[in-house]
Amino acid sequence: MRKNATRRSLKDRLGSYAIFTLILGGVVELGLIAFLIYFWTGTGAEPDGRRASVFWRYLVLSNYATRTVTVCALILRTAVDLQALICTGLAAALLLEGRDGVPLADAAAISVLRAVNGGPSSLMKELAWGAPLRSIPAFLSLVMFLTCSAIQFSSTLLLSDFRSASIVADPSTGHAPVLQTLPDLIRPFGVQFGGDVGIWRQTLGSFPTFAETRIYEPLADDAAAAIADTGLIKRAFPPLSLQQRQTLRRYEGAAVTHTSRVSCVRPVLRGTIRGLQTVTDGSVQIAPALSEASIQGTVSWPSQTGQHAGLEGLACAEKTFCPPVPINCALPFISPAFFFASVLEQRPATLCLFNQTGRRSFGAGSMLFLVLNTTNTREDWLRVGRGTTNGTVTLPDADAKASAGEWSELHISENVTLTATVCLTNTSLGVENVLATTTTTSPGEQALTYQVENKTWNTDEIIKMVDTTADATYTDRGILSLSNATKISDTQLDNMYRAAGINYRPNDAPAPDIASQFLFALYDSVFDPLDNFINANSSKPGNRSVYMCSQCSRISGTYFDPHPYVVILFRSVLESTGHASSALHATLFWLMQAQYYGALPGFDFGIDSQLVFSQSVSVPGQSYLGLGVVVSVTVVNVFCVAVAVLLFLRRTRYSMYGNAWHAVAQVSASLDIRPLLERATLSTDNEVAAELREAGLERTSSGLVVDDSGRAVIARRGWRKMSRYGRVPHMQQQRG
Repeated sequence: MRKNATRRSLKDRLGSYAIFTLILGGVVELGLIAFLIYFWTGTGAEPDGRRASVFWRYLVLSNYATRTVTVCALILRTAVDLQALICTGLAAALLLEGRDGVPLADAAAISVLRAVNGGPSSLMKELAWGAPLRSIPAFLSLVMFLTCSAIQFSSTLLLSDFRSASIVADPSTGHAPVLQTLPDLIRPFGVQFGGDVGIWRQTLGSFPTFAETRIYEPLADDAAAAIADTGLIKRAFPPLSLQQRQTLRRYEGAAVTHTSRVSCVRPVLRGTIRGLQTVTDGSVQIAPALSEASIQGTVSWPSQTGQHAGLEGLACAEKTFCPPVPINCALPFISPAFFFASVLEQRPATLCLFNQTGRRSFGAGSMLFLVLNTTNTREDWLRVGRGTTNGTVTLPDADAKASAGEWSELHISENVTLTATVCLTNTSLGVENVLATTTTTSPGEQALTYQVENKTWNTDEIIKMVDTTADATYTDRGILSLSNATKISDTQLDNMYRAAGINYRPNDAPAPDIASQFLFALYDSVFDPLDNFINANSSKPGNRSVYMCSQCSRISGTYFDPHPYVVILFRSVLESTGHASSALHATLFWLMQAQYYGALPGFDFGIDSQLVFSQSVSVPGQSYLGLGVVVSVTVVNVFCVAVAVLLFLRRTRYSMYGNAWHAVAQVSASLDIRPLLERATLSTDNEVAAELREAGLERTSSGLVVDDSGRAVIARRGWRKMSRYGRVPHMQQQRG
């Protein structure tokens, strides 16, 4: 039955279970490390994961990311613990056959650890005395104890690296209603004196993202040209709800498009300012409210003949200047300050519509505005009026030196200045097949808010969305890129309406007429309040003015006050860009957009569209600290396992891992220890240690040696040489 352990096979020395566990555990640990690194870096070049691998996207979009990491951590802990269990037995063998040996009181426990143990913690008591820490096996045991302890927190460490991210989901096809059978939700609301001002009096609560492309570039800024231009811009309204728009990454299908261009030129004004007089009651002068103060006269502008498409409304045959056009426009001014400060700023301007051409062409048309701007108060204007006999002031010629770009500057008096520009708006609506995409992880969906600390309105992000003068990308502006916009044919419209079901009655109106009716209603909801008081047959111009002042309340039939939010946004864009063209373009678009999305819940006709949304999921990669710790601990563990196995195979001769009989026999066969064992059949370890301590033998070094009969036994030592250095002298038995 006796066979030298040095001549046994690797299978006998380590056992099939240990070999399998060590090899498989190492492969699993290294494989998991590779997988975790792949998982942490799996988003690829794009942070939204659009270029990530199919497997990575499947795990993340299925919300399996945290579960995957938890399972990986569990497998990793199991592999590390099983390997540490085996390496504890190997370390015990190395300690017994090592140079310094082990204390006699611990010899039995360490011998049994070669066959049965609870992992690295089993050696901690024996290593606590410090002397064995000078040996490599003891150090390996300590390191593996630490790695086993640390790896228990692997799941927590890995999950600490997770973050919430917007990942592009897989494409889906869904029905997107685009239009309404009867546009009863798109109609004027909010009746006011002089007519219904509709959407102009509604609150602009939010500013959704949209898709945009530029058809024609704006005219280059040139002070000599005296013109400012937005270029021809097409924008599409994705027919989706607020929640869907916030996560939209791609939309391919039918949508209402808004194509517009606003160009402003420097005008020549002739006429008078009326209504500046004061009323005398005895010796007291009473200042009126200036509710009827206006500019009456004519306006002309340099003809834009030969310029880009969309500027025809500013062209007048081959003439240098267009013929004077009569105007009667409200005068802008600042009302008196209230006793308490208001969150609304007093920055007045007037949008005076004085001409219209070809307004309806499938919801298309152009309008001419005289934009008047000033920073003067009511008292400033009345002071000017007091110097006259009837409150009428003749408009002076524009200051050529002070006028700049599209603005004419008129000095009414020493302290009163008025600036003016003539703006042409071209707007059309259509239903088109569009492709709208974005690369941003957070499409814009802004809201107008007030910052109490600075007493200012937060409009920067809203301005950035529509600021076409800035050199910013669509992604920076938080909007989508519009491409492949093509008009939907009558046949497509008819098929779309027929698919909708019972609401479609082709005998009453064909599909193109229904779509046209919807677009007319959408257009009229914004523009009707501006032009429904113009009487082309009247000798006196009945211009309609929009009075852009947040606090300046006026009552008249020729002008109206829009909602303060409209004023704030118009003024913000005007002061940000310096161009009335940009401010007017943005304001009209926002009003149209608000009216469209306000009616969205009632849309009943649409088409199947391809949609791609971003999905908010938890993904790794916020930091690499947790991953770094887990990888480091695992690599250290793999290294320690490899070293322990190598040392066991090279430096042990009489130990076989996982075999209980030889571990017990090597203790009981020793003549040194046998008497102690005979008295310890009912003793605790502490009682045996106390007996050895009384005999002064507790810390006596012991180890695995060969006795006179050639048996491998554990006994006290009296020499330094060990079996791994060659022939070992026979032990001299010491009998007590």
